[in-house]
Amino acid sequence: MDHFDVAVIGLGVLGSAAAYQAALRGKKVVAFEQFELGHVHGASHDTSRIVRTANAAPQYVSLAKSAYKDWADLEKATDQKLLTITGGVIFFPKGASPPHVDFTTSLDAKNVPYEVLDSKEVNKRWPQFNIPDTVETVYTADTGIAHAAKTVLAMQSLARTNGAILKEHTRVNRVVPKKSGSDVMIETSKGQFHAAKIHPRHRRMDEQAPLSP
Repeated sequence: MDHFDVAVIGLGVLGSAAAYQAALRGKKVVAFEQFELGHVHGASHDTSRIVRTANAAPQYVSLAKSAYKDWADLEKATDQKLLTITGGVIFFPKGASPPHVDFTTSLDAKNVPYEVLDSKEVNKRWPQFNIPDTVETVYTADTGIAHAAKTVLAMQSLARTNGAILKEHTRVNRVVPKKSGSDVMIETSKGQFHAAKIHPRHRRMDEQAPLSP
């Protein structure tokens, strides 16, 4: 029975990225997807997902800033356009929690440029919104769209190019750590596999919509 350095469960965007990055680092990788690759049952399909630095937590702003470099590296590796930068707004009605000052403080702390706009300016630049005077707005120019399904397929292709084995229509039924604690056994609908480490599936992706400036 083959032994793998890394096993990945679920081949959405995070699982596909994990498989690609582990394989890129020379690890022996196996990854399992219970449906077909490119399926529409999760959060990683469709045409677009938001990318932005704007966040009330400074640590997430830092993560987002570093992610833009990773996106650029991925576009270079695939020779594909996977991000479209549009600019984006976040609306803060009166009494909103968190308030807009939490976002601007966080952005200031990480040196990310932004604009605080009143309703008159927003309605002039984007009349489709027609927001009332009681709404405050934060605009960040680096907000954009990640081409979701296209990106997932690109990372799966790169994972395979770097030696990862991707198994679709393979449901993981159970993960059993060995008594030594140094290995895991993965029971699937197509047999058993052993790996030193396992990457679990995560499902959440931010869905707030960007806009065109």
